[in-house]
Amino acid sequence: MLHQTIGLAIPTTLYFSFAIADPRRGLPEDALMALPGVLARVQRNRPFRLDAWVALPDRLDCIWTLPTGDLDVAGRWRAIRRGLADAVGPGLVRWQPARAALPVTGMTEYADLVRRCWFAPVRRGLVARPEDWAFSSIHRESTAAV
Repeated sequence: MLHQTIGLAIPTTLYFSFAIADPRRGLPEDALMALPGVLARVQRNRPFRLDAWVALPDRLDCIWTLPTGDLDVAGRWRAIRRGLADAVGPGLVRWQPARAALPVTGMTEYADLVRRCWFAPVRRGLVARPEDWAFSSIHRESTAAV
């Protein structure tokens, strides 16, 4: 389950992979297009840092850093699911039950997980380069570097 029972005195960085319930059906294009706006709205209402993300046809991979003492992952994920349902229609995107988040324990692991997010479309054979996949935070980093 996506809940924590301990409070931490430092921000908590976590890696998630949320899978679509029916991978053959995939994530509708409307949902993919709506996702960045939904994520931004949830961040404004329930602050967290969205370090990296990629939306693939069958899942959403992301790295979040939660504020100190706030471990409400489930509430944020629920808000994202609701936002997508509002954008594309209820029942059009069904998710598998969420698995536990992977705590990120150091900078090397953090960098590896960011690369894992960004290179997932390449590993899947969907594109030749991470920058060619439209549904990824790599574009935010590319424009920030300019």
